[in-house]
Amino acid sequence: MAERITVHFDAKGDKPLIAAINSLARAQGRLAKTTDRATGANMRNSKSAQKSGTHFMALGGTMSVVRSKMLVWTFAGALVNKTLGAMTRLAMKQEDAEKKLAVQLGKTSQSLLDYATAQQKVTQFGDEEVISVMGTMSAFTKNEEEIKKLTQATLDLSEGMGMGLNEAAILVGKTFGSSTNSMSRYGIAVEGAQGSTKRLESLTSNVSLKYGGLSTKIDTTSKALKQMGNALGDAG
Repeated sequence: MAERITVHFDAKGDKPLIAAINSLARAQGRLAKTTDRATGANMRNSKSAQKSGTHFMALGGTMSVVRSKMLVWTFAGALVNKTLGAMTRLAMKQEDAEKKLAVQLGKTSQSLLDYATAQQKVTQFGDEEVISVMGTMSAFTKNEEEIKKLTQATLDLSEGMGMGLNEAAILVGKTFGSSTNSMSRYGIAVEGAQGSTKRLESLTSNVSLKYGGLSTKIDTTSKALKQMGNALGDAG
């Protein structure tokens, strides 16, 4: 830091010279005071800047925390909405399947609903899917035990052939309810008149020979996850 040098004059001599020297001294004093004030102002501004910087950094930290929390809550909200949406769709699908089955049968069958629940526990298919299959079968027979046998054959065929459950249900239903064997191309022979007990036994036994119990015997991670999802859907 530069040192301040003070020059002291003794006012002796001619009056104009003395006046000039006194004026210079007064100017020097004013300059010193101005410099002191400026230095003080700079120090205050520096402290203020430091405080502002500290506040800004603190605000930045706070905003980061708020932003992180907002992202977490947004993700959680989206996940909840997605889960609730899926559960709602499953519930609506099950209601539609139950209504369809009741209309086809002319009544609500608790026995068939219980069967669907039992199948959900041992297969990868949700009870709403099983109910939908039974609704398809009820177009060809009103006998509940026959519906259960045809449904079991459908679940095993779907699992064994790797085809969609609805596609399998159409094949089984058409084969049982008509004179055409829609499953012959898959190597499954069927005998007996359409809709007859003989045709039912031929169809279900021959499906069982190829894929019997396959829908319940395969245990995979995929199946376990689907069963968990089905259970959560019912819990909603």
